[in-house]
Amino acid sequence: LANDFFGNYVVQCLIKAATDDRVIKDLCEALSGELGALSKTQTGTRVAQALLLKCRSSSHWRAVSKGLACCITDLAMDGVGTYVMQKAVEVMPQEHVRHLYKGLHGHIKMLAEDRNGACGVRTCMKYSKGAERRRLIEELAVNARMLAMHGFGNYVVQAALDGPAEG
Repeated sequence: LANDFFGNYVVQCLIKAATDDRVIKDLCEALSGELGALSKTQTGTRVAQALLLKCRSSSHWRAVSKGLACCITDLAMDGVGTYVMQKAVEVMPQEHVRHLYKGLHGHIKMLAEDRNGACGVRTCMKYSKGAERRRLIEELAVNARMLAMHGFGNYVVQAALDGPAEG
């Protein structure tokens, strides 16, 4: 239903209308296993982003993080999935987004050379903090010269130099 052209609106409305913590947790858990595939479709990405905006508790974030972490590199490079990946990095609490960053480690150069991947890495550079930010920058630094001369990579290097978002 979440991937159906019309059905996804019903699922989005269900997510937005949910106020009970248990119902939100059930939605997160029910969609967790399909979150990667959902995020890579025009209709499913709306559902995934609505779910990210509805999460409030640690149990919600845990389920969503689990659903995204296994395919975070694919999402970052996907034309539609990158929006879900970036929204997750932006709104997830640091203790849960850490799992997403772990999935990116070892792939920063490849991501920085990809149009969508570069946008995802830039978002990570903007919102990461502490040890996670250091790991991203260390991995980026190994290829910084080459990436600085690359059409997409140069934007990632600039984002690392700009520093994290305020607040």
